[in-house]
Amino acid sequence: MIPKICHRRIPKKENALGMAYNDKFNNADKYGLIEIEKRQTPLNILDTEIHELIHMKYPEMPEQSVLKMGTYLAKNLWKLGYRKKL
Repeated sequence: MIPKICHRRIPKKENALGMAYNDKFNNADKYGLIEIEKRQTPLNILDTEIHELIHMKYPEMPEQSVLKMGTYLAKNLWKLGYRKKL
């Protein structure tokens, strides 16, 4: 499955920079959607996008592992020149 990624303002009460909806039973209306907090730097948006994609593919992976892997990939892709075209 290729998730749809939506960039929006996530309310502070959610206490999240991104959200991955990979549970079709509990989140049927948003299943396959990733929401990204749009008020971040471009590098942090890339990091959050990767982070949420990892959650989508490997929902059982511990949060600390997702954090480390996402940040590692984002920083290295950034160094290689990957940027989002607007």
